[in-house]
Amino acid sequence: MTNIYNKTTTIPPSAAERYREEAIFWVTHLHAAPLTPEKESAFQEWLQTSEAHQTAFEQVTNIWDTVGSLSHSSPETRQHYARKLSQRRRFLQMGMAAVLAAGVSSPLASAQTIATNVGERRRVTLDHNAELLLDCLSALVKTHEQGKTRSVFSSGQGFLTCPSGTDLQCLPSDYQVGRMQGQINLKRTETQVSIFVAQGIFSFTSYKNNQIYTLTAGDRVVLQKDSGIKRDRPHPHSVTAWLRNRIVFNDDHLDDVVRQMNQYDGRQIVLRDKRLSSLQISGEYTLGNNMAFCHSLALLLPVKIETGPILNISFS
Repeated sequence: MTNIYNKTTTIPPSAAERYREEAIFWVTHLHAAPLTPEKESAFQEWLQTSEAHQTAFEQVTNIWDTVGSLSHSSPETRQHYARKLSQRRRFLQMGMAAVLAAGVSSPLASAQTIATNVGERRRVTLDHNAELLLDCLSALVKTHEQGKTRSVFSSGQGFLTCPSGTDLQCLPSDYQVGRMQGQINLKRTETQVSIFVAQGIFSFTSYKNNQIYTLTAGDRVVLQKDSGIKRDRPHPHSVTAWLRNRIVFNDDHLDDVVRQMNQYDGRQIVLRDKRLSSLQISGEYTLGNNMAFCHSLALLLPVKIETGPILNISFS
């Protein structure tokens, strides 16, 4: 990986634009993925940090219509979101209470949110003939203002193919994308963003140190909320295994393994004993077939499986 120092001062985007991007991330992420106490706590911390965050959150929420934003999704996806609407509204209203207290309103012109469900993937066409394959429980937001379309990869995982570049926004507000061309795996959570270059080149600027970072084939960078930039060269087979409906674990804890497997199969796995969480597992498995995965677990670990609409795992 090559690090190039940029001697020209880069002007960061306006604060309002950064806050809006963060708000887009939160609204779409809260709708596209299961609600957890950790996520709720992180969101509330961000929301209460400043009135500017609350204003940006209101702006994005004003154009968010849980069913309308999914008007181009499958009927199954819309039905799924309709069932979950009550819980999501309750959570979003918690944030809106603080926003309304500020008495501000400045809605965006228009926006389209594309979100995938459990076990669902979707291919999206971007500018310059670029394509983004959204993995399960992922979201992309397209905003339209003053005749300009802006696409933001806001949560989940995606595989970007861009022969001649693209204007897709995929980094936190402290960074700016430079050159992005080739085939790139993107992964974004509320705490970090991961960029892996399968083919081509990806460069970005950090506003914190005014430095340009350049990645080429095989390079990965992880931008973490509290610990900065980490770089490595992982095995490409592991990073892009999901494109082949496979997933690779390497001494991963069982609770995290189950969380990942449940993104791809509506027949959910549940750990019935908290002590199971600390068990570790390695190997390559097929996505979208939790039953087969549980049978493998029973052969590898001291566990038993109770089958039904939910797959319950307990110690044998």
